[in-house]
Amino acid sequence: MNIKMKHIIALGVLKKLALMALIVMCGMNDAAAQDKKELALQVAKVMPLEQQITDFTNAVAQTLPEAKQPLFKSIMDKNIDAKKLRVAAQGALLETFSDEELKVMADFYAKPEAASIMTKLGNFGEAMQPTIKVMVEKAIEDAKKAGIFNEE
Repeated sequence: MNIKMKHIIALGVLKKLALMALIVMCGMNDAAAQDKKELALQVAKVMPLEQQITDFTNAVAQTLPEAKQPLFKSIMDKNIDAKKLRVAAQGALLETFSDEELKVMADFYAKPEAASIMTKLGNFGEAMQPTIKVMVEKAIEDAKKAGIFNEE
């Protein structure tokens, strides 16, 4: 995989993290809304955000020259605030998922298998990457031939 493709993938993941961090909690007043807030808080507390941050950081670091990887990891550690991310996650959960979906998520994350599944998602992504790479490169090639990337 060329460096440009790695950066495109890394930027996509970064955008998702940034979007999640930018969503703010919505203000709700009724009892049902309070129940939903409690569910969102429960899910946010058990989500393995720290592990996801670590996995993401390591994945992006792997796209860099080996000598630069430790510096990148230390910069990420310095700039990513897991507590703020968890608060943002609660807000994003509230805005994104229904009560039932939050209940299912809370049940899922409470299971010991959830941690195993979450850590294996990185391996799953790596296993899928060669197939996705071929497809994306072909799509980019076709888009170039169609003139999509030509400046007007």
